[in-house]
Amino acid sequence: MLGLTLAELAEAIGTTPQTVHRLERDDVSITVEWVEKLAKALNCHPSYLVGWDSPPDLPEDEADLLKAYRMTDPTMKQSSLGLLASMGYQVAASLGRNKEAIATLKTIAQKYTEFENKESEDQS
Repeated sequence: MLGLTLAELAEAIGTTPQTVHRLERDDVSITVEWVEKLAKALNCHPSYLVGWDSPPDLPEDEADLLKAYRMTDPTMKQSSLGLLASMGYQVAASLGRNKEAIATLKTIAQKYTEFENKESEDQS
């Protein structure tokens, strides 16, 4: 996911590369604690690590949006990010002081800007 080496992942979750290797090979039973540590280090939801498409507590409408997003082509995904980025200030204002939500919107806007810059360079 992030291009981490075994040693880097081990360090991020507070264990040895050998233990990570054993977890990878199913030589040891993985606990909820390990899944949570790995998810945090890999910047993903624990449900992704256990093979679920989306978090089990995701409301149905959000799960539908996520499924539709995953089925679209890369251009449509970037257009969706652009829409969210353009709405960012209005959404941020409606969220009040929710720092996590605002940080997420900033990340979306940054990714969209990077895509737009790449598209501009490709057309030059």
